[in-house]
Amino acid sequence: MRLDRAMATRFATLLALCLLFSPAPGRAEGGLLEFLFGPDPAPQPQIAPQRGRRDSAPARRVKGAVGDLRFARPKDGLPSGGGTGFSSEPTAGGFCVRTCDGYFFPLIKSTRATRQQSCEFACPSAPMEIYDGSTIESARNHKGQRYSSLPVAFAFRDRANSACSCNDPASSQAFFEKTARNDPTLQSGDVIVENDGAFVYSGAKLVPLSNASFMSTSLRDRLRAMLRRTTSVKTSEQPPASSTGEVDASKADQTGSTR
Repeated sequence: MRLDRAMATRFATLLALCLLFSPAPGRAEGGLLEFLFGPDPAPQPQIAPQRGRRDSAPARRVKGAVGDLRFARPKDGLPSGGGTGFSSEPTAGGFCVRTCDGYFFPLIKSTRATRQQSCEFACPSAPMEIYDGSTIESARNHKGQRYSSLPVAFAFRDRANSACSCNDPASSQAFFEKTARNDPTLQSGDVIVENDGAFVYSGAKLVPLSNASFMSTSLRDRLRAMLRRTTSVKTSEQPPASSTGEVDASKADQTGSTR
């Protein structure tokens, strides 16, 4: 019994000393644990991860009332102005305009044809002219004339003229027959059908289909069968046009596709 009292007395004394030398009442528990088990190891300093640049392109800063505003520089080859629309630079394209009714579509660049040829190949049955500008309203032709000053500007939206189309069977066939042998877009293996037969472009010249040894026999047979079926089908009759050569716009294609 005396031994238990002695041990209790020693423990009480030890506890009193710990409480006496603790730095603050709120750290009494921590001081006791540190006294009994030793201090905790010092925490390792944490290095904040470096944040990468949000913008990969160079940027310029403009000081404003609400702070710094960042504006990314335009990429090379793109217009610096805002808004949508086509670039006004001729090298970036332009508009092909059908001068008989004002119908227009974006000019597709080609390394194998001039810009005028690209428009004519896309719309062979009508007179075409190139207009350059950021929007069609402000686009100008090579004479500096605006599209909006064209007498038939946007006329295709109201009425469609049956005599003004991109793919009239008679005129487009004559156009392609005239330009087929000098077509800059021809690629090896392309087939051209003329009045005197079918020809295959070998990469350097047009070869009659029967002599195109660089093509497989099965492919030549399939082409012959397809040509026989095509020539056996009669051309459908064209719808009768009015005396003015115009048709109702409600029955015409106004989706902007090449016609």
